[in-house]
Amino acid sequence: MKSISLERKATLISTFVAALLILLKLLVGLYTGAISVVASAIDSLLDLGVSIFNYMAVRKKEEPPDEDHNFGHGKIEGIAAASQGLVILGAAFFILYQSLQKLLTPEQKGMQNTPLALGIMLVSFVITWILCSYLSKAAKVSKSLILEADSLHYRSDLLTNAAIAMGLFASYMTKISWVDPVLACLFGVYIGASSIKVIKKGVNMLMDTALPEEFAEKIRNVTLTHSSLVRGMHELKTRRSGNMNIVDLHLELNEEIPLGQAHLISDEIMEKIRQLDTEVKWMINIHLDPEDDSDQDVVQVVHSN
Repeated sequence: MKSISLERKATLISTFVAALLILLKLLVGLYTGAISVVASAIDSLLDLGVSIFNYMAVRKKEEPPDEDHNFGHGKIEGIAAASQGLVILGAAFFILYQSLQKLLTPEQKGMQNTPLALGIMLVSFVITWILCSYLSKAAKVSKSLILEADSLHYRSDLLTNAAIAMGLFASYMTKISWVDPVLACLFGVYIGASSIKVIKKGVNMLMDTALPEEFAEKIRNVTLTHSSLVRGMHELKTRRSGNMNIVDLHLELNEEIPLGQAHLISDEIMEKIRQLDTEVKWMINIHLDPEDDSDQDVVQVVHSN
């Protein structure tokens, strides 16, 4: 039986947590009359939808290449990340709107059993903090843009929970009503700025943005220093699709060497490139040339005896 991947496991856990938080917040919010807690429950409902979408995206991404998708399904990760980033950005604007509205419009009706509402928000904060820590670690291990976006999403919930809890506490202890909306405004700005970074990463993946230049330089280095039979290289092209790095390059070899030897050199270089990062998948295509047949982006090397 095939074991479940870390990405899929993480999305399942976030889905379960979102469902649990919806139940807790909705029951307590309706019982106490705490509108902020009910609003947080609605936000968790959105989290549930996002987590389900992420699970489906991860499952699709893990499918092998097929006739219609020769390079696999990794770009769905960019779609998921950009979509989730837009959702988070929308939530940030909503938080800012609600906060400004609350600052300008005094609260007319008080809450009942504020300590219970405060308690459930503290419990939600702890649960969400544990989930954020787990998703953040899972994203680093799997290098998943989906989990990175999901971690940010729940981090925004973490800040929202903290703002609501502090607002409830301030209102209960000091009767000061402006603390909650001011804190929420600050958190809304932070969430919005963070969401833009996630959107940019997702769009870059969809636009076939090249790997970082320092990484491309490492590829050039391992290629050009591999053998004295390597005359040079050109037309290096890189991009990322999901957790796969895709590399295309033209390798210039001595035209007098046998085809079998040229193929062996090519295989050895591909293996060295894979060793630059063993935590991701690689799709490497090396075209063999007897000389440089390009007009630009030429990289040549001279070997000394």
